[in-house]
Amino acid sequence: ISFSFYLNRDTTKEMLINTSSQITEASNRQLPMRVLLWTDLVNQIGDQTLWGYGFNSYPAINPIHQSKEVRERRSIGLDNAHNPYTPLIGRGHSDFLEFISEFGIPFFMLLIFFPILATVGIVHNPSPFPKIILVGCLAFLLYFLIDFPSRSPACLLLFSSTLGFALRYAKLTQSRHNSKN
Repeated sequence: ISFSFYLNRDTTKEMLINTSSQITEASNRQLPMRVLLWTDLVNQIGDQTLWGYGFNSYPAINPIHQSKEVRERRSIGLDNAHNPYTPLIGRGHSDFLEFISEFGIPFFMLLIFFPILATVGIVHNPSPFPKIILVGCLAFLLYFLIDFPSRSPACLLLFSSTLGFALRYAKLTQSRHNSKN
């Protein structure tokens, strides 16, 4: 792990600066920027709850719904504008909220309905192994609530393949269990 931090010193430096500023903000009793972004997203969803704003609309729509505190904190980041800099506002730091904002509640419910329906077969499986794999998928979904892992193809592929593996293994063990009975 130490070697990986050494290879990408710029990213490590940025992570340390971010962590330091978050600790300072917490000691000053300020909410983390992530929580402020979630609040803005909830307000954004409230204006267009049913049908959403459209795919990948967050960067364009969110500035309309940004709170004063987010704008003030974001302006601090402009001090680094002459350096390679990716603004924190590019994503809402919650795929769950961002997808509801973009697709609306009906499509979002359809999107999560099939994976939930598929997991019912895993829960009722006699083998504990697919259930353990499902815990890994649930961990990803918890991460989905507080960050934006689905925007990374590697994370999305890992989740999809893990869920697919759990479903396939559950189907195989269920058919073996049924053939023994």
